[in-house]
Amino acid sequence: AQVCMLGRERQLRQWTLDLARLQPGNAVLDVGCGTGTLLLAAAERVGSSGALRGIELSKEMAAHARNKAEAHRVPLEVVEGSADSLPYPPASFDAIFCTLVFHHLRQTMQETAIREMRRVLRLGGRVVIVDWQRPSSFARAIFSPLFLVNFLHSFGPSRPPMDVQSIESLMREIGFEDLAHCSFGAGGVVGAVVGRLASGTAII
Repeated sequence: AQVCMLGRERQLRQWTLDLARLQPGNAVLDVGCGTGTLLLAAAERVGSSGALRGIELSKEMAAHARNKAEAHRVPLEVVEGSADSLPYPPASFDAIFCTLVFHHLRQTMQETAIREMRRVLRLGGRVVIVDWQRPSSFARAIFSPLFLVNFLHSFGPSRPPMDVQSIESLMREIGFEDLAHCSFGAGGVVGAVVGRLASGTAII
């Protein structure tokens, strides 16, 4: 990722973490955590009193994430599983990330994943969904290292770019507020939808 993004990978990671407004002691979940890089970076923000959890479909990536966490002496729990069936009780986390995963999921599974993230999120907590989106300016985007990564993804079995309006509409319907859509990189090749679970929402 660092090679393909010409050094922007770390900046993208920090930008993603900033959107969640993490605090010391927060419990964090990364849905589709890959090799755990985002969670290891989050550890610096939540401190020793925080909790770090990851769920990953790939057995090999999950194992690699555990090995990395052990090497860095970070208490990180990674389980094998899917975004549409999170193995956690309601109201378990203060912040939930899902980065560059949605374009791999069919729309019905995206909706189920959002509802699952809402279920395990605490009142006042934030969900941050980051994925490829249609650039706001192709003229600018084509000069971005991220455009190359996005272009290469288009040759795989991935789904269309993130449907921001549909995601925001569903999140609003199930109790999220302070919804925001942010873009990263030249031309807005990568986008994020961020929502906070309203404090008066019923726990499901």
